Amino acid sequence: MSNLSNKINSYSPEVSVQLNGAYTLNPTNEGTMSILTWSLSNTAPTGFTTGGPTGGAGYWSIPDTTRWRNQAASGTNMNNSFLDYNYTVGFWFRFPVLPTANLAVGKLIGAVLTSAGGLGFEVALSGSAYTTAPSKLHVRDSGTTYVNTGVTIEANKWYFVVAQRFSQSGSNNVKYYLNGQLILTRTNNGTSGFSSLQFGNVTATDPVAFHLSNVFTGPTANFTEAAILDIYNTGNPPADFPLKYWDGSAWTTPLNKYQWDGVNWITMVGKVWNGSSWINII
Repeated sequence: MSNLSNKINSYSPEVSVQLNGAYTLNPTNEGTMSILTWSLSNTAPTGFTTGGPTGGAGYWSIPDTTRWRNQAASGTNMNNSFLDYNYTVGFWFRFPVLPTANLAVGKLIGAVLTSAGGLGFEVALSGSAYTTAPSKLHVRDSGTTYVNTGVTIEANKWYFVVAQRFSQSGSNNVKYYLNGQLILTRTNNGTSGFSSLQFGNVTATDPVAFHLSNVFTGPTANFTEAAILDIYNTGNPPADFPLKYWDGSAWTTPLNKYQWDGVNWITMVGKVWNGSSWINII
């Protein structure tokens, strides 16, 4: 397993699928939930063992009219995990080419899908020709209107999305995170319908594929703000900074690195603060 998958699994998810390698309808669930049955509409995704998030492994490429989902019928494990109105859903996505349609929903990415006003949510990307908010991440969790998060999505970059619902009723009970940071708080008291966890859509509003990796679900208590940031930092680790010296004509990497400890020269273990953690200088 990858560092990213190991990190996700350390928080005891109910569902955790890497999507690493060749497509299979029911990929191995590394989470605690049993009896997961997925369904596929239209063209099968193409799987890759490399090219996923930096701390991960591979990904699936989801074709433009493909829907891969766990259609959670009433009474199933997946459905019950959402019906307590306390859940976290996380996943990584990337668009090699952005949708261009003049639509708020140029492409539906992921959802806990119910009828409008239900217990779920939807995450979508607007088309670049959508004059109101081009190439912006949009969400819907109550009613029929998609809400612009204000976040612009760029092609060929991995993004980490987390959606959480904390209760059946009350204010500010839904939160959305992007790349480890809270970007939107909403209120959703909808209760209608049983749910399905879905990625992609059979309606080709804009004929573009997207990439999907490391999908997980679990109770909100397991996935705190600190845990969400921890998962993002593992999937997107900072690069080490090389230590060099000027030799009079060029910057050169030293063969040996030592520091004086007051008594002896010892092998140097230099570190630099990258904004969230100390990393080695190599």
